[in-house]
Amino acid sequence: MITLNKKIRLAKFRKDIFSLYLGRCAVCGIQGRLTEAAHIIPVGEDGSDEIGNGVLLCKNHHRAYDLGLLAIRSDFSIVYSESRLKELEEDKLIEGMDRFIEQSRINQKIFLPEKTEYYPNVEYLKANCASKDL
Repeated sequence: MITLNKKIRLAKFRKDIFSLYLGRCAVCGIQGRLTEAAHIIPVGEDGSDEIGNGVLLCKNHHRAYDLGLLAIRSDFSIVYSESRLKELEEDKLIEGMDRFIEQSRINQKIFLPEKTEYYPNVEYLKANCASKDL
């Protein structure tokens, strides 16, 4: 019973976030059903499935967000972690990262839902940036 409720809850979260962002990645703007709902505060860290805890990201930006390479500041601007990028360089995993960072619209605002009441929760964004030392 608990698993079923979780699946229903997650499906609604995904559907709502997809709809609010018009299927468009909040970072790069790509559509084409290449996007997925991302939690600002992960569910595993007591994050919820409320709209304010979600943002739509393409698969690459979602993974970069989860790994701490990218984050969204409380002013909705996109930032990247220089320390995380340095770690990738030390591990010789830096190939193509300059293009990726460039396409990530660093210091620009994310694409936001039309209505401000559906914007990401600023406190969640602050907490997420703090957890990534950004």
